[in-house]
Amino acid sequence: VQLFPSVFFGVFCEATQPLKAEMLGQLFTINFSEQEEKLNKETPVVTFWRHLLLECEVGRSSISLQDILHFATRADKLPDAGLSPPPSISFLHHPASSQVRLEEQNEKKVEWWVEALFPQSKPLSNNLILPVTSTYKAFKSSMEQAISHYVHLLPLDA
Repeated sequence: VQLFPSVFFGVFCEATQPLKAEMLGQLFTINFSEQEEKLNKETPVVTFWRHLLLECEVGRSSISLQDILHFATRADKLPDAGLSPPPSISFLHHPASSQVRLEEQNEKKVEWWVEALFPQSKPLSNNLILPVTSTYKAFKSSMEQAISHYVHLLPLDA
């Protein structure tokens, strides 16, 4: 370090780069379903995801890119060495409409249905589970609500 300080300056002294939508988008590996029916519903959600990241970057969302990173991985910034395990995205599908009949709903089914409307995270495996929605408006709303709730309402050590 003393012999070649300029080589180590970037590692120890320079400020980290601000998080960008493209960086965050490339960070996550997308795990698509093997079933064609599910895959067809997941493909537009990836477009919604990328659009949300861009809106977060330019300030057109109530959440930030740092909020998304924290929700998915519990990291406040990207470590220089990367995240281990590598972050991934999977999808949460709504139950088929034939499975959700009002007269057949009990508390567990209703509870599962509500959870399916919002993103979830598994921070130990750095897995972000995106809700499968049919519109960008619904996707953005569910992401903002869940992530805002997590980031702003839950204690930091949760």
